[in-house]
Amino acid sequence: MHVKVSDPAIKALRLRRMRSLVVTLFLSQGVPMIRAGDEFCHSQQGNNNAWCQDNKINWLDWELAAKNKDFLRFFKKCIQLRHSHPTFRRPDFFQPRQQKNCSDAPAEINWQSTDPCREDWSSTCHHLGFLIKGTQLNEADNSFLVLLNGEQDSNLDFILPAIPGNEAEQAWYQIIDTSATPPLDFLEPDQTISHLPGAAIQVKAMGVMVFRSVSATQQPT
Repeated sequence: MHVKVSDPAIKALRLRRMRSLVVTLFLSQGVPMIRAGDEFCHSQQGNNNAWCQDNKINWLDWELAAKNKDFLRFFKKCIQLRHSHPTFRRPDFFQPRQQKNCSDAPAEINWQSTDPCREDWSSTCHHLGFLIKGTQLNEADNSFLVLLNGEQDSNLDFILPAIPGNEAEQAWYQIIDTSATPPLDFLEPDQTISHLPGAAIQVKAMGVMVFRSVSATQQPT
């Protein structure tokens, strides 16, 4: 069951994990499925089998929409991001890589550990990065980089990979940081922070960060 706490640090960590799960869902391929109330933190007090609970545990409390307006905004922004970019709504499966060296020709999706071109699929690894190449679609789009840190207590430094295309004219623009305090958890276009490939980016424990490739002459939207 969900235990109420007064410790601000625990509350912040819970919200970070919730935002991270929302990002993971909406930026995955396929049809996202949500439950009514997820958008404003209706947790059923941690009861995942509340179908027979005819009480406040199961009732939808619409006052939570106002109480948790920051989370609701984040939720809406993630939906908008998915809707605006076909990169996250592919009609087919990713094609397997043909080259052994990932730097030779970026595939439709490139996986990484903390370093580009290095993967770690071991059971002890709790972090992952992936780059989706937007130019591979019939409908041209930006490329996106998603960095996930599933470590419970450790912050991790990820190295940003090269951007498919003309890297000299492109940068990674930070969009999402689930560890940041709202409204900085999802940045508006005029707030975005640019990073060059090769830069080290720290992702907080249980956090997710999302970046979009934008040319030097293009403003992020």
